[in-house]
Amino acid sequence: MNLTDFYEILVEKLKVFNFEKKIAMNTQNSNNASSNQQAQKVVVIQNRKSPVLAGILAFLFGPLGMLYSTVMGALVMFIISLIVAFFTGGLGLLITIPIGVIWAIIAANNHNKKIQQV
Repeated sequence: MNLTDFYEILVEKLKVFNFEKKIAMNTQNSNNASSNQQAQKVVVIQNRKSPVLAGILAFLFGPLGMLYSTVMGALVMFIISLIVAFFTGGLGLLITIPIGVIWAIIAANNHNKKIQQV
């Protein structure tokens, strides 16, 4: 028996096993559906994000602190802050940091609203 024959036998065994497994699952699903007439409710638990903590982190660490509340916003503000800091010698950060704080607080509130809607 060479390696090719062994591989073909293995593939055939796996096909048979998967077919038997699918039949068993279909039988089990039909039995569960007929015996279980009640709808099942799935509960997804997500943590709330503190807007105060989001604001503090964004104030202390700038765009890196925004990662707590919004990853995409943090990336955008990081790029904008780099550009503004380069052209203004760092003084432009006095404007971009407060914008980031406000953005982080709004993002945390939006996250909490999404959780309440679900």
